[in-house]
Amino acid sequence: MTENELQGASLNEVFSKELINTSLDLTIDYSEIALDSIISDNIANEIPIVKSIVSLGRLGISIKQLHFTKKVLCFLREFHSRDSTDNFFEFKHKLTTDHKFNYKVTEQIILIVDKLRTEQRSVLFARACIQT
Repeated sequence: MTENELQGASLNEVFSKELINTSLDLTIDYSEIALDSIISDNIANEIPIVKSIVSLGRLGISIKQLHFTKKVLCFLREFHSRDSTDNFFEFKHKLTTDHKFNYKVTEQIILIVDKLRTEQRSVLFARACIQT
């Protein structure tokens, strides 16, 4: 997806497109993501106490977003790395053709991945999705 398409699309739309055909480079080094996000925020430059508290709150939110992103990327990498079965191809075909099914499944996967505590559980969940 192009950057313009990403800006106009909902999380559901982007995620469902990634379920069908991956366009992301899923070999991203997660440590680089964390370092880049902390460095780019310039939190260390905020001195007054109120700004520090706000910065800590933003850092907490960005850490949560980073963790969610890592879980989603782990899910997608595992989802696309397995040998595909007939059931898997049927599932992807139904995602492509049935928009109501696509929306419902995508929404449920996002909600479940968000509730998982670790990236490893996200990988296990992807394996379970492939096998069913």
